[in-house]
Amino acid sequence: LEQAAIIELVSFGKWIFVSTAMMFLATQADRLLLGKIFPLALFGVYSIAVIFAELPKQIIGQLSGKIIYPVMAKYSHLPRSEFRRKILGKRRLILMPLALLVALLTGFGDLIIDFLYDERYIQAGWMLSLLALGMWPLILYATVDRSLYVIGKPAYSAFGNFLKFLYMVIFIPLSYKFAGFFGAVLVVAMNDLPVYIVTGFGLKKEKLSCFIQDIYATIIMVGLLGICILIRLALNLGIPGIDNL
Repeated sequence: LEQAAIIELVSFGKWIFVSTAMMFLATQADRLLLGKIFPLALFGVYSIAVIFAELPKQIIGQLSGKIIYPVMAKYSHLPRSEFRRKILGKRRLILMPLALLVALLTGFGDLIIDFLYDERYIQAGWMLSLLALGMWPLILYATVDRSLYVIGKPAYSAFGNFLKFLYMVIFIPLSYKFAGFFGAVLVVAMNDLPVYIVTGFGLKKEKLSCFIQDIYATIIMVGLLGICILIRLALNLGIPGIDNL
């Protein structure tokens, strides 16, 4: 076996392993911690909200593995400026429909719960709205983080998921202590911010930053959410989830 190839394979593979392990711990931390904190009935209600809130996550997971990763691998040999331009062009087409989906789930998530479930699950309404909004940072980094993999820089993802795990372990108990159930769910909703920050740092360092596009996409998502809220107010439905909080 060629020694240089072995060293490269082991060096790259160890970060893939670490990243996968950290991602598993980070994504399961809320179930482990909230399962101990929440009463069983409320944890079941939370689980219902998570199923709907993670719809954008499921979509981006499929797109990432089957479309985004192969396309980025195809263009990874290009100069960084050209590679970045290709990423921005393809990514724009993905962000817009996902921005609409996040806005709809945040703006009307409680109505979905009211329609599908009885009053025992009413608290899932505000949880769904909050958790759906928290999917936005994940969408932003998950539509571009594979570019770091294809240029041989998976360490950023591993470190980001490690920080996400620490964030959950530290702040879920603290937020529950000071702000109750709402505080704990709020921490879970914002749990992708550490990964987004680390990924953004890595992209900037590797001359692949998408930060300006992130700002524009976020403005569009907030605008769409504002329209949803205006529709609710016009129909006397109140602010998403607030009435059930």
